[in-house]
Amino acid sequence: MKQLLFSIHVLLISTLAFAQPSTLLEEAKSYERQYKTLQAIAAYQEYKRQHPKDIDAVVRIAELYVMYADEVSIEVEKKKFLDSAQQEVLYGFSLDSLNANCFYARALLMGKQIEFVSVKEKAALTKAIKEDADYALIIDPQNVKAMHLLGKWNMEVAALNPAARAAMKIVFGGLPNASKETALELLQEVRKRSPNFLANNYDLSMLYKTMGRPREAIELLQVQMKLPTKTMEDVLIKKRSKELLDSLL
Repeated sequence: MKQLLFSIHVLLISTLAFAQPSTLLEEAKSYERQYKTLQAIAAYQEYKRQHPKDIDAVVRIAELYVMYADEVSIEVEKKKFLDSAQQEVLYGFSLDSLNANCFYARALLMGKQIEFVSVKEKAALTKAIKEDADYALIIDPQNVKAMHLLGKWNMEVAALNPAARAAMKIVFGGLPNASKETALELLQEVRKRSPNFLANNYDLSMLYKTMGRPREAIELLQVQMKLPTKTMEDVLIKKRSKELLDSLL
């Protein structure tokens, strides 16, 4: 599997090596719309080779690596793609150590890495995720992706079980300030600013459910099912949204 993915990646890079930059970006976005994540990554990588200081491209590559890790079932392969995402994030910070999207991308990555670490490490990563999301919003208060991450962070930390809370207490010296109410405020704000943000809509629906507001969850999910899908991540979110909607009806 690993060798096959590597061979595909090399072949795509070779094919794209002589394409023009604008064509490469169009090609990458086209691959995303076709749910061909690896091909999209290859196109963005070739574009980055020609434009090594384009942080937006670097961040998008990191996002796609994280996204693709969700599509892979073998743990070692998941970690491989997350490692690739980490290299992109580090490169992004080397270009601009105060870039809001780099802080967001690192927080996104840590949110996936947290699945593979010990309880103590989970606590440390949980703290770091919030710090990076906070930094991103200090630098760019309009950054809806960071806002969504912080909203999701509040939702998940507020729902931690006693064992996880004990670990958090060791790392934080006390529980972090998190609440469903803060999560609701943030996710609703993202909804206002970016109503087609599928991941945010799903998390907001889940929050409505946990807060005993199923009617609002159903209404939002019914809207969600009519929204267009642009990436493979959107397809997976739509699938989870349909499952959630079915459980509420």
